[in-house]
Amino acid sequence: RKQTEEALQRSETKFRNIFENSQVGIFRARLSDGLILDANQRFANLLGFDSPDEVIGLLHGVDCYVNPSDRKSAIELLNRDGKLQNFEVQLRKRDGTLFWGLYSSRQNATDGCMEGVIADISDRVSAEAALREREQELRLIANALPALVGYVNANGRFQFVNRTYEDWFCCSRDEILGKSVREFLGEEAYRIARPYIERVRTGQNTTYEVEFLYPVGKKYVSVTYIPDAGPDAQVKGYYVLVTDISDRKRAEEVLRQSETQFREQAILSAFRADVDSALAQSDSLPLMLHRCAQAVVKHFNAAFARIWTLDRDKNVLELQASTGMYTRLDGTHSRVPVGSHKIGRIAQERRPLLTNNVFDESSIDKEWAEREGMVAFAGYPILLDEQLVGVIAMFTRHPIPLSNFEALEFAAREMALGIKRKQAEVALQASETELRTLIEAIPDPLYILSAQGQIICAIAVEPDLRCHPIEEMIGKTLHQLGKEQADEFVGYIQQVLRTQQILTVEYSMFLNGRETWFSTRIAPLPHERVIWLARDITLQKQAEATS
Repeated sequence: RKQTEEALQRSETKFRNIFENSQVGIFRARLSDGLILDANQRFANLLGFDSPDEVIGLLHGVDCYVNPSDRKSAIELLNRDGKLQNFEVQLRKRDGTLFWGLYSSRQNATDGCMEGVIADISDRVSAEAALREREQELRLIANALPALVGYVNANGRFQFVNRTYEDWFCCSRDEILGKSVREFLGEEAYRIARPYIERVRTGQNTTYEVEFLYPVGKKYVSVTYIPDAGPDAQVKGYYVLVTDISDRKRAEEVLRQSETQFREQAILSAFRADVDSALAQSDSLPLMLHRCAQAVVKHFNAAFARIWTLDRDKNVLELQASTGMYTRLDGTHSRVPVGSHKIGRIAQERRPLLTNNVFDESSIDKEWAEREGMVAFAGYPILLDEQLVGVIAMFTRHPIPLSNFEALEFAAREMALGIKRKQAEVALQASETELRTLIEAIPDPLYILSAQGQIICAIAVEPDLRCHPIEEMIGKTLHQLGKEQADEFVGYIQQVLRTQQILTVEYSMFLNGRETWFSTRIAPLPHERVIWLARDITLQKQAEATS
């Protein structure tokens, strides 16, 4: 018996040590009023006490609940099931500090009490709340993107889609989630996507471009699949990013179909600029017209160009400028009566003349034309308010495009004004159109900004689409970065935060010495912040300007 008593004593000592030194709170409490009947050191510390003696027989557990209804729910579950597992509850410490506890207990009906353990899970609850907030923020960002963003699991079924899916496919998110990619896209679209899906399932990023008929209409899209691999390198699923590149494709098609037109437009722009310069900067009428004739020879590759002005008293056209292979002003055509030869007929009829086969013109010396290799002729009357002022004409050794012929109309019209003003200097607004090579679409710059225009973060910003290195932008306000449109941009931000509505604006700014156009989508985020997604639409603007 003595040995039994000693063994029992050792066992009690062992369990008492475990009880007192446990890293979780251990307690016994009366069911009726929650009076603490027994507790270890950790339990006392959790509630803000220095010793269990300050708790046992003195503290009623009901006083520790932030929401008394939580204790009521716990007692009901305990009475029903005889035990309570992993019950989360918010408790109050001795000094009023709140914390989250996770406790389990069992009912001791014989003694009318509950016996249980409790742990502080405040850090975990805070982390979960932060994670939920971050997930919500990421969802808001995904929903603000004008692109399809989704996730497909290992079974090939959608687990996440953003709001753009609903917009493009004209259905709700619930109608998409859980469906297989094959079922959702249909056989024809899936047949195209299948090789790329098989590739991403092997762990490879893959991108392809395709034209797809959506319920909202046909779109040309860029599709990117990104594998989601676990620590064991096994692909658990993949992310989907689908961007509408229809505008870029249309611009590329315009470029392919209109390459000649663009080159001609560049020539015309330079020609018009030279004519404007000649009209604005020349000190005398002969010099002004000489420079205009030089522009014709230079930009239209003319063999020679000439300009006559009308002597109204004698009804004769007087040669004022001749450039190219002939420069003399006192030759056979220095004075041409109105109505005589082709130049005189243009003046008399007040109508332009274009021929890409000079041998069809009876008034042209065919022997001379053959000897000099002449092919085409163009002439245009210089009119001001329907009154004849003069004639401009050129010969070329190649066919004259209609655009070049029409450019003579511009030259004639501008020269008419210049002749009227004579030697007066006039500031003419330059009409030169700067053509830049259209480039392929690049990742859209994305910023998160505060209500005051402070850049909190910047994502996927190409060097050509930013004024400063990213590290110099973070933490700075638009005003500190010297943005000329800072006041305007901050106004947009505050409008979005005030209305909580997505705002789309277009603007231009000079980056790296060139004007760049952006279409920007600004969407509200929590904590007085916005997402600023700027799409480079310079290519589209240029295509519109030149089409």
